[in-house]
Amino acid sequence: MKKSLAFCIMLMFAMHFNGIAQTAFQFTGEDCNGNAVDLYSDLDAGKAAILLFYMPDCGACPPPASEIQEMANNVMNDFPDMIKGYVFPFLDIYDCPSVVSWVDDSHVPFFTPMDSGEYQVAYYGGFGMPTVVLLGGTDHRVMFSTLSYLTSDTTIMKDSILRLFGVETAIEPVLDELKDLIVRPNPAYALISVSAAEMPIGEYVLTLVDINGAVMLNQMGVSDGKLNATLDIAEISSGLYMLNITGANMHVSKSIMISH
Repeated sequence: MKKSLAFCIMLMFAMHFNGIAQTAFQFTGEDCNGNAVDLYSDLDAGKAAILLFYMPDCGACPPPASEIQEMANNVMNDFPDMIKGYVFPFLDIYDCPSVVSWVDDSHVPFFTPMDSGEYQVAYYGGFGMPTVVLLGGTDHRVMFSTLSYLTSDTTIMKDSILRLFGVETAIEPVLDELKDLIVRPNPAYALISVSAAEMPIGEYVLTLVDINGAVMLNQMGVSDGKLNATLDIAEISSGLYMLNITGANMHVSKSIMISH
């Protein structure tokens, strides 16, 4: 399952600065326990798949994994074995024994340990704390993804999974655009103004990610139904970046150039 880092970065540059991945990236082979895996076969069988990409010394990564595990196990009380979990390290330098240890130490046996996550981290938009992706359907679609996990994301994922299984839910679908979203100036050099006429009320996170998938800036806020925020990017190097706006029922991305 080893992939080329150079190709990974090229693919991210070509695809994700034009939007979030819409289709699952296929992986087959063996997991770190020597068992056969085939993502598309899981999805074709009507199952949901949750991918979690972590950094070994990321203290913020195990709690989301635990919350997702609890949610998945609760859903599988009614839909046995219909949700698959896979966990990958964000860099290929980490081998299978280290991933197995992370799963054991984090007490998240729901997640199947996998190696070589670097390519997929870039494919799905970059590395967060952690990056979480929900996949489903025979069309192998991305149903949800985030680089800035919030506790409310577990509810959003549960709702999406139940709808995949034919259960009616009252929660709104995840927004992938905001009304009258303005990010300026673009190119930017010192400050970025981010505004939208309408957005879900509640907590949100603005995340700036570079073309290598590294998170350069995280800024949290609380919306009253509109978005008005300013990002200080004076110390961030010139280049092309993705601005992710994540919150309850919302994941919006906008490309931006920084030029000093």
